[in-house]
Amino acid sequence: MSNRLKAAPVSPEMLNYCETDIERLIIQTRLNCKSHSEAARKLGIDRHKVGKVVREIYIRMNTYTEPIRAAQSQLPGFDEDEAEIKHLPKYIVKGESVLYDADGNIKLKWVKTKADEQALVEAFEEAVQSLLEKLENKTLELDINIDAPADTIDNEATVYPIGDLHIGMFSWSKETGEDYDLDIAYDIIKKAYKKLFNSAPNTDVAFLINLGDFFHIDNYDGETFKNRNRLDFDTRWPKILETGLKIIVELVYMLLSKHKKIIIRNAIGNHDTHSTIFLNAYLKAWFKNDERIQVEDDPKVFWYYKWGKNLIGVTHGDTVKYNDLPEIMAADAAHWWSDTNYRYWYVGHVHHSQKKEFRTCMIETFGTIIAKDAWHYAKGYRAQRQIKYKVLHKEYGEVQEGTVNISMIEAKN
Repeated sequence: MSNRLKAAPVSPEMLNYCETDIERLIIQTRLNCKSHSEAARKLGIDRHKVGKVVREIYIRMNTYTEPIRAAQSQLPGFDEDEAEIKHLPKYIVKGESVLYDADGNIKLKWVKTKADEQALVEAFEEAVQSLLEKLENKTLELDINIDAPADTIDNEATVYPIGDLHIGMFSWSKETGEDYDLDIAYDIIKKAYKKLFNSAPNTDVAFLINLGDFFHIDNYDGETFKNRNRLDFDTRWPKILETGLKIIVELVYMLLSKHKKIIIRNAIGNHDTHSTIFLNAYLKAWFKNDERIQVEDDPKVFWYYKWGKNLIGVTHGDTVKYNDLPEIMAADAAHWWSDTNYRYWYVGHVHHSQKKEFRTCMIETFGTIIAKDAWHYAKGYRAQRQIKYKVLHKEYGEVQEGTVNISMIEAKN
């Protein structure tokens, strides 16, 4: 279980990790006070603001140092004390700031620094190299010789939408009502999708459609790419990445035992804009010699696939208004439009199930099996934790669906 929500210790070293003048002022004031409340009174701000800044800088400080030491610890002759000295990121002086009081006297003075970008790049490369070595050694304990099933339904396809798994997300039960971390996610996701797969029919074709936000964070900073929102995440990004890759490969192997062909699409989410590209490359490399696996790695936000009289559209949902999707499909997939009778948009992002029929197509959003983080809890999200599959007939469109909810996974039977 992550310790992120415990009170972060305050140390002078935090000044090296401040990115703004206000952060440095808060940390310097807090160092000279006995509590967050005392520092807040001196600064004339809320004490929760002090606590938030202290915690964020503490996380930032550990985010920079831990991946380096984690990668180095795998090397022969690793020495813990020596690593502290040799492998911490270097810092460059950007300038000096001075705070004056009303009489013009110097009240506070500090040196502004920034982490050496080259040192951070080297740290990232070391962590990735560790991950690649594990891949090369085939650390995933999987049966990689799965024969195609003999008895399958040839005129139907099963669609498995994966809605917003946010692998790496952290939730504390005292804050949100539910504990959630990387280990819990790995266990629940595997159990839920195994149950879902077992309940679906053995069709010739299966679509494994990741609707985006498969990963909760996309970098060491733990911030969204577009808006730089700080996220609650468990442990380090390389470990989150490794766990997510292991999960997706295991899901694919489960499907290989019941379907002859697997078509995989990973939509680009707002939480994993870059990791999705890596996810596609990883799957293509892992299954490069398996003709039954088709990874659709087109980097477009909108993706389409024609199967019989069905036209499938996939997008994460953060870039567009849903009412515009029918017209977008008509424009983008005009070459398939007149040859299809059943058109479906599969969308993520909103974390709940909703289905709306338009004149020309059906738009459906999908829920997720994961718990809520603090942000979603505070915003009032209370959707059912569930996942679904869909069955499409080549000539008649959608003919079946199935649902697995969290109670079915947690039931003791």
